[in-house]
Amino acid sequence: MNRRDITYQEKLTELRLDISHPNSQGINFVLVEGESDIRIFRKLLNETTCKVEQVPGGNIKVIECVQTLLPTYRYILGIRDAEFLRLESQPLQLENIFLTDMHDFETTMLASK
Repeated sequence: MNRRDITYQEKLTELRLDISHPNSQGINFVLVEGESDIRIFRKLLNETTCKVEQVPGGNIKVIECVQTLLPTYRYILGIRDAEFLRLESQPLQLENIFLTDMHDFETTMLASK
C-alpha cells in the first residue's frame, strides 16, 4: 500500500496501536501535515525519543488527531503550518498544537540537505 493511499482513520488506528505498544512508552509523537514536514522534523528531532508521523488530511486532521489521542497519551503534539491564521489574526490556541510559518525555511533546509 502506498503512503498516499492511507486514510485518516487508518492512520489514527495505526497511531493508537503504536502508542499502546510497550516500546513506545515515554516516546514523543509529533504529528505533522505533509511529507516535507516529516523530512525536516525528523532531521531536527532526536529519533530515539521522538516519532514524527504524517497525518493525512492536512492541518484540520492534525488537530483532530491530537485532540483524539491526547486524553489517552500525554506525549503527543501536532505541528501545523500557520498559513493564513496569522495574516488574518485568527488565534489558534489548542493544547499541544504548535504553529509554524517557516515554510520557506523548511524548503531551504531540505534543498541544502
